[in-house]
Amino acid sequence: MIEQIIAFLQSLPPELVLCIEYLVCCLAILIMTRLAGRAGLVAYIALAVVIGNMQVLKTAHFAFLAHPVALGTILFSSSFVAVDILSEFYGQDNARQAIWIGFSAILLTTLLMILTISIKPADMSLEAHKAMSELFLPLPSLFFASLISYLASQHIDISIFQAVRRITSGKYLWLRTVISGAISALIDNIIFSSLAFIIFARNPVEMERLIYTYILGTLVFRVFIIIIQTPVIYLVRRSLLSSGLTQGLQETLGDSRRLEPKENNS
Repeated sequence: MIEQIIAFLQSLPPELVLCIEYLVCCLAILIMTRLAGRAGLVAYIALAVVIGNMQVLKTAHFAFLAHPVALGTILFSSSFVAVDILSEFYGQDNARQAIWIGFSAILLTTLLMILTISIKPADMSLEAHKAMSELFLPLPSLFFASLISYLASQHIDISIFQAVRRITSGKYLWLRTVISGAISALIDNIIFSSLAFIIFARNPVEMERLIYTYILGTLVFRVFIIIIQTPVIYLVRRSLLSSGLTQGLQETLGDSRRLEPKENNS
């Protein structure tokens, strides 16, 4: 059954499959926030970081880009939106805590899988052992570059988001989401790509490939994803207003007015 679904999806244009993944990410953020509030967002961020680091090992061709790009862009970009939601409605301290939980999740996942792979497999599970090794034993350059860029870009995202919020006096939620997301995405691409494919790499890639495939190749796409995911934040606000989570949220913020509908230009 699953194989048939995968075969069907592979017959579709890859751009359409990305649209489906986008909808899944948006629905997941909305549902997990509705069900568990801050805890749901933290759980989503942790899952996005772990799964995104698996997806990035695969590259694909898309009609709107000349060079093949690494996957994971939609999922990883959605984690920035989730962090912005935490920063907006639960405060930057909770958002920073979620970043460190995501960081811990990928570290723990890698450690546990290394221990699993370290156990000699039975003959009947050799194929599963090889698959685990391919998936969970990435090159050290990719692993450390991913962790460093993740921490740097996510913390920068929160700082810029809050700075724009202060400058605009709490107005234009969409503006601070897009600005913080675009700048942090650029920083993430630069740090990760430079560390993974130049500084830490045994065989550094050519500069043209570094810039167009790894840095710029996904930047425009990531910014586009952040823009179209911005309405999710407004839907989350509406969901929180209509749910039983509102009181706990207001207590966390210490100011119930931040949940009230904002002016038309927000």
